[in-house]
Amino acid sequence: MSMSLANAPKRSGKTEGKLLKLNRYRSDKKELERFMASYGRLKNYGAVCDGDFCLKSQIEKEKVRLCKKVQLMLKRTRIIDMAIEDMADGTLSLLLRYRYIDGLGWEEITEELCYSKRNIFYLHKKALEALAL
Repeated sequence: MSMSLANAPKRSGKTEGKLLKLNRYRSDKKELERFMASYGRLKNYGAVCDGDFCLKSQIEKEKVRLCKKVQLMLKRTRIIDMAIEDMADGTLSLLLRYRYIDGLGWEEITEELCYSKRNIFYLHKKALEALAL
């Protein structure tokens, strides 16, 4: 039986904020990979343009910009990793890790944890409430 949005349980502002941070985790990880690849290419460009000071300074500025972005994303993902690791209940921690770090769907999570879908949703709500973000 499907539930309409009008009948769906309301989430608190804190829970919504946690969900936003958790959902951003995987996109941050993908962006980190992309930035690291870009940084590697910039290092190669710097080696190619020996005498061109203007080009080298542009490359250095871009490397600094990328480093700042990488630091921000590493900080955000590290905060989430630590918050999930520090949870007292291992099942809740594992559920959040499966869902937001590993990107598993609800069906896969129910199979991994051997709970019904209804119980998984209940545990997910509990996990969000217990998560210290």
